[in-house]
Amino acid sequence: LLVAFRLLCRLTELPAAAIALASVSYNAVLLDLYWNTGTIYDPLCCLFVLLTLLFYIRAREEQPQRARREFLKAFAMFALALGSKEMALMLPAVLLAFELSAAPARTSAKLRFGWMGAFAAVAAASLLVKRAVPTSMNVAPIYAIHWAAAFAVKSYERYIPALFYDFRPLTHLQLLAA
Repeated sequence: LLVAFRLLCRLTELPAAAIALASVSYNAVLLDLYWNTGTIYDPLCCLFVLLTLLFYIRAREEQPQRARREFLKAFAMFALALGSKEMALMLPAVLLAFELSAAPARTSAKLRFGWMGAFAAVAAASLLVKRAVPTSMNVAPIYAIHWAAAFAVKSYERYIPALFYDFRPLTHLQLLAA
C-alpha cells in the first residue's frame, strides 16, 4: 500500500491520492487473494509493476544525468514483474499511454522512448520464450495465452463486476416497482 500511495502522490495531490488508495486497498469480493498462498504471484507482480511506474516517473522528473539510475531501477523492477507473472507484459503499453498523456518531462523524449523500446523488446522476448518453451503451465488450455477478442470480453465480464462488488444499477422497472 505504501508503494501505491507514493505512486499516487506523484500523480496527483495528497487528498486525491488518499481517496484513490482507500478505494482500491481492499475488496471483499477478492478475499481469496488475501488468504490463498497460490495467488502470491498477483500481489508480487502488482508490487513490481507499481515500483516500475514509480521509478519511471521519478526518472522523468530527474535531471538527465541522474535519470539513468532511475530508469535502471525501473527496468530491474520490470524484469522482476515479468518473472512474477505474465500480466506484466502490458507495462510497455501503459508506459506509452502515460508518455502520450503526461506533462512534459525533464528528460528528453529520445531518451524516454529509447527506454520504452527496451521495455518493449524485453516484453517481446519474454513473450516469445513463454510461447516457445513448453512448461506444465503454458500447455494447459486454461493458462494458455488467448488472442481472441471474445476471450478478453468474457474475462472482463467475469472480473469487472467483482471489482465493483458485483454492483448492478437499478433498472427503470425496479425503480417504478419500488
